Amino acid sequence: MNSKVWLILPAYNEDELIAETAKRLDEVLNKLIENGKLSQDSRILFVDDGSSDDTWKKIAELHNSNDRIKGLRLAVNAGQQNAIYAGIMQAKSENVDAVVTLDVDLQDDIEKIETFIDKMNEGYEAVFGVHNERNTDTFMKKHTAIVFYKFMKFMGVNVIENHSEFRLLSRTCIERLSEFKEANLFLRGIVTKLTKNYILVDYERKNRLGGTPKFSFNSSFELAVNGITAFTLDPIRFICVFGLAITLFSFLLLSKCLFVFTLWFFGGLQLLAIGIIGEYIAKINEETKKRPRYFIDEIL
Repeated sequence: MNSKVWLILPAYNEDELIAETAKRLDEVLNKLIENGKLSQDSRILFVDDGSSDDTWKKIAELHNSNDRIKGLRLAVNAGQQNAIYAGIMQAKSENVDAVVTLDVDLQDDIEKIETFIDKMNEGYEAVFGVHNERNTDTFMKKHTAIVFYKFMKFMGVNVIENHSEFRLLSRTCIERLSEFKEANLFLRGIVTKLTKNYILVDYERKNRLGGTPKFSFNSSFELAVNGITAFTLDPIRFICVFGLAITLFSFLLLSKCLFVFTLWFFGGLQLLAIGIIGEYIAKINEETKKRPRYFIDEIL
């Protein structure tokens, strides 16, 4: 089946990687086209997420020499999730059969793209890449990722463990994704709601192609908060249950030596509870403003 598939890659200050990444992905597309698995209309779309270096210049140069390379430039930095969404919506406007999203550093195994296409041809509406090892990650990144997924699961968010942004979404899933209007995007939580007809594909995560990671600990923490507040009310419910337990337990505190401790301890818990509730209120405030997720500056 000759499917029209676009590869979507968000890029922020990645000028030193663009050329090599495009070269390797172009080789993958050529192979799949020659084997009759993709149509000649398949493309590679780089989404420049408001970079301050020569990322867009590199994308434009590649586009001028290879019409298979496409570019989408956002006016300002909108964040990885919005950049991916912008790329998917641009592909949607071109009537693609599917998109494959992945990182520009090629830590994702691009040889698995063929497996993704095969699974789509078998009838799956979504294919999610899951890295089975984290040998290339630093100690801090490896263990914070483990905590991230375990905590998300504990908080009731339906995410696939060790799945980042390496996935295939069919036309059906793309159409459904376009119906999600929230400002605080958490794609890893949304994609599992698009279809039950999906499959996981294991792969080994590779070393970064070059440069330095642009996704910091703060970015990961913010992504986790967005995921929790967007997909579960468990933290607020936990506060309610814990508040009731404290009320009942307070009747047992008759000793004066516990008075100061309980005053400070539960005072701190109250501040924490107010902070959690405040986070939800802040998200509601952002959603009610209905601000645009991003602005497109240029399309190649």
